[in-house]
Parts: sequence; structure tokens; C-alpha cells
Amino acid sequence: MCLDTTNETTEATIIDFFQIQHYTKIKITGAQVPSSPMRKWIPNEKGHTGAPNGNFSLYILRQQWSAEWCCREQNHGWCLDILSAPYREKLVLHGLWPGYNGGRSNLTNYGYWPQFCKRPDFNYDVCYSISTTSNLPAECSIPQRDRELLKNDWYQYAPGYPLNTEDASRGWNLGDHEYAKHGTCTNLTSTKYLQEGMRLMKIMETPSVIYLNVGQSIKLSKLQHAYRYEGTVSGDYTKAAAFSCSDDGNLFSVSSCWSVDSNTGSPNYRIDCPESVLRNKYSNNCILNKNGLVNIRGAFPGVCKAPHGVPSGWHIFLISMIVFSTLLIAVCFIRMIRELCSSQNDEDEESNAGYIYKSF
Repeated sequence: MCLDTTNETTEATIIDFFQIQHYTKIKITGAQVPSSPMRKWIPNEKGHTGAPNGNFSLYILRQQWSAEWCCREQNHGWCLDILSAPYREKLVLHGLWPGYNGGRSNLTNYGYWPQFCKRPDFNYDVCYSISTTSNLPAECSIPQRDRELLKNDWYQYAPGYPLNTEDASRGWNLGDHEYAKHGTCTNLTSTKYLQEGMRLMKIMETPSVIYLNVGQSIKLSKLQHAYRYEGTVSGDYTKAAAFSCSDDGNLFSVSSCWSVDSNTGSPNYRIDCPESVLRNKYSNNCILNKNGLVNIRGAFPGVCKAPHGVPSGWHIFLISMIVFSTLLIAVCFIRMIRELCSSQNDEDEESNAGYIYKSF
């Protein structure tokens, strides 16, 4: 994709690996694109199946905006509880992905990320065809001890990871999928890999610029600014995270990038996202939004898969604060009136007492 930043209106042609789509007159206002103009999108190719374990150069923490995720993929069982759940107006974990800083694997010319590294000769289609989540092959499943250890954190930060009725009917839930596809390519145990995902989620809490603007639109530049971090090498905050949007401009995901600890193999500290992430239309296509705006969808009663009649926890708080403030103002006003009246009565009584004294 070529962006002529000298004009407010530009024509862009996105070359997809499978199809060609034309976007004309895309007005980029207020949003800052990376300092080096994107000359083209990186094709959305497949990963490197069976890559050597540990052969990667960075981690990508992929977080999804829960309301949009449930609207786009309505087969998630956890979406049924979204109106009353702690993740209603939060980013939730999709996955912690090992990746290549230079785009493709440094060992092969095929694959933009390592995947399914435990047993490259295993047919992972078997994992999707099983009708229950019990007795899954080891290549497909998270050990039961990990489920028990992390279930409380998962309910808040990764609701797709635990077992639930509807996801179980599909044969493979998100936790199983993420470890099999991505976790096996790290040098971490399943327990450590899953714990690291939770650790980063607690560091990368949903910023207020998102949850305070539910149901509204915000500038992409404002969203990018909220993801600045100390220690950035380039000083270009547009590289601090990548943002993907749905076709109608709704925020779908946020991706942040992390270095790899050379001693432990765990995520270490935040780094600028490389061009392989910033130029990936799956991760960073919000820059195409009209007028540089990003819509924040809300999980409202009756919308998408949400049931009816359950208010938002944040909105309950706001309503409660408004009611409390109104009552407080009313009480203060009444008290002030009473004090004024009481003061006036005292003055009248003193004046009358003086008059009576003089009359004697």
C-alpha cells in the first residue's frame, strides 16, 4: 500500500495474498502513520509449521476487544455471560505469539511465524474434529493442572481459555488451540507459557481511553498515544502497538511487542513493533479508517449475542455517581437554606430582645 501523506485524500490499493480489494479516497486525519510510509501490506501467509522449538525473535501479545470479538465470532460460549462478566468492557487475551522480527523465518523462506512445533508430523486437524474436550491427544490439549491453576485469572483476562459448554461442543477451546499452535514453539512449559500470558495481561490493562469511550469514536492518534511506553528506542509512538479494526471501523484487537529473555525464554520488556506487525493487515489495519477514527463497540443488551436487560458495570458506576452527586447537592442546598433561615431567626430574636429591654 502506498500513502501519499502530502494530500489529505489518497487512493490506496491493498494487495491481499488471496484477493485484491480497492479502497479509494481514504482520508487520514489526526492519525499518525509510522515514520516510514508503508509501501505495501505484508501478505497474510501461513505460519511455519514444524519450525524448530525456540526459533523466534520476539513475542506478540494479542488482545481482543471483547464486545467486538463476540459480535464477529458468535460461536464463543463465554459471550453469553458478557453483560455481567468482569471482561465486558475490557481487552481479553487472544494469545501470546512468538514471531520473527524480520518478517519470515530465518531458516526458511516460508512462514511468517512459527507454529505447531511440538510434533510437526502430527495432523492437528484431529484436534478440531473431536466432539468433546475430554481425553484429547497431548498435542491438542492443556494439562488439567494448568486449568485448575489459572481458571480464576482466565475468567477475568482470558474467558475463551477455560472449558465451557458451547466451546466444548466444538472440540477445542481457545486455550488448547493457543498452546498447541504457539506455545509449543517456545522453550517454556505449558504452565509457564500460560502464566506469562496472564502476567502480561495484568501489565497491559485496558486503557481508560477505550473503556471511557464505549459506544463512541476516538482518533487513532489518541489510541496510539495511550500505548506509549518508557524506553522506546525510536521515539515514534505509532510503533508502540498495532491496532486492527473490523470492516466497519470498530476496534477489534491490540497487539504489543515484547523482547525475549535470552536466559529464560520468557517475554522480557516492551519493544517497538517491527514492520512485519505494523504492515500486517491482520494486526494494523485501523489506519485505513475514515477520518482516522476508531469506533469502540459496546456490549449492549440484545446486541450480537448479548442477552437483554443487564446494565454495564461501568455504566452502573456512572449512574450511581450521578445519583449520589445529585442527592449530595440537594442535601447541601437544603442545609444551606436551613442555616440561612436559622441565622435570620437568631437575628430577629436578638432584635426583638433589644427592643423589649429598651421598653423597660
